[in-house]
Amino acid sequence: MTEISPPRFELYDVTSEDEFADVFPVLKQLAVMESPETADSLTLAKSWAQYEKAQAHDYTLYMAKTTTEVIGVVGLRICEDPLNTGKPWGLINNLVVEEDYRGLGIGTDILDRVEMVAKKKKCETVALWSLTSNKKNKSFYETAGYSATSHFMIKDIS
Repeated sequence: MTEISPPRFELYDVTSEDEFADVFPVLKQLAVMESPETADSLTLAKSWAQYEKAQAHDYTLYMAKTTTEVIGVVGLRICEDPLNTGKPWGLINNLVVEEDYRGLGIGTDILDRVEMVAKKKKCETVALWSLTSNKKNKSFYETAGYSATSHFMIKDIS
């Protein structure tokens, strides 16, 4: 059996609506996996508007792109001193690899690269949330050195 080498890619900030349109199909794959009941209602226009608002709060999407296509996406928000540690934290989310490229180590590479971005922004800690129902993600993040430190609990009060 021949081992497939992962494609070479660069990690770029998503800064324009055209770039967002390029990453949207990959983000939609994540929505289908994590919340299939709402994935159909996601539109490019609605998602772009949400991203524009998030950018104003130190959130950036990064696309993993080969010379010809987007193969992954990850988001990073820089939060100033969320736990009174005196240092900003990086909050990682929306990590997804295009379905055809999963299992090649690309997710690990993307995670390593976004952690380097967080370090450049003076973060000493990065955090992320993974759905408890997604055992595969939990294992992936634990292998990458993440550990559970608490139970993140939410309540809808609308």
